[in-house]
Amino acid sequence: MPHINNIETARVEAGLTRVALAKQIGMATKSLHNLEMGFRKFDAYELYTLSRILKKPMYYLLNKPRLSVEDIKLEVK
Repeated sequence: MPHINNIETARVEAGLTRVALAKQIGMATKSLHNLEMGFRKFDAYELYTLSRILKKPMYYLLNKPRLSVEDIKLEVK
């Protein structure tokens, strides 16, 4: 199955386990797995946090040549 995004690749390159990264971002391991597999969309904060921790640009994590608003589920709270 082709990867929808590059989170898993970036995580492995950073030397982090899924459990360790999930703990750093305050997310359940299963939720991170669902993000990596493309079963769940990012919200803007998750994408920013993953980008910062993994030291990768957001467009790289999304596996897109550039970031578009349609790629992020924005929530106003």
